[in-house]
Amino acid sequence: MRNVPDNYTFLQRYPRNESAIPGLIYFIGDRNLPGWDEALTALAEMGPDVVVPHLVRALLNKEEPYHTGQTWSPDVEGICIMVSGLDREYARRCCPAVNYILSQQYPPSDPEIDYLLDVVERAGNDQDYVLPTLLALAKKYQGSGIETRARSLIFSYKQETLETYRLLLNRGEI
Repeated sequence: MRNVPDNYTFLQRYPRNESAIPGLIYFIGDRNLPGWDEALTALAEMGPDVVVPHLVRALLNKEEPYHTGQTWSPDVEGICIMVSGLDREYARRCCPAVNYILSQQYPPSDPEIDYLLDVVERAGNDQDYVLPTLLALAKKYQGSGIETRARSLIFSYKQETLETYRLLLNRGEI
């Protein structure tokens, strides 16, 4: 369980202050923390132009000011939960960073792939650059729920987009 940071009172008093964003993102990593809903609301109210650069940095950088100790993985999961529930613009703009994480060789629970795929799904099937990663996930996790989910996302794309990958799809190479 995380400790409520000392700046919690500051966050309550000045939730629209951009300098508070790292502390707010800290809350997003643990839905059981008191103040999680308030942190989510404050971040949503700031809007994607202000918040998304911080979210992308938090997704790609495992260090402070967004993470302490070993909190990166649960923080990423919390960010994915948040982004998946907000306006599609958040997911669309965070999707390149999520795609990068999905393309890495992390264990399937570090962070949990389903949370990352939630962001890909929310971003929409016009994010064509994600297809190679989805193809790789489907192949790597054959016979699992991850494969099923990746295939479902793959086949949600327009046929003309999938045409580029037809040799992989037709030969069963995924």
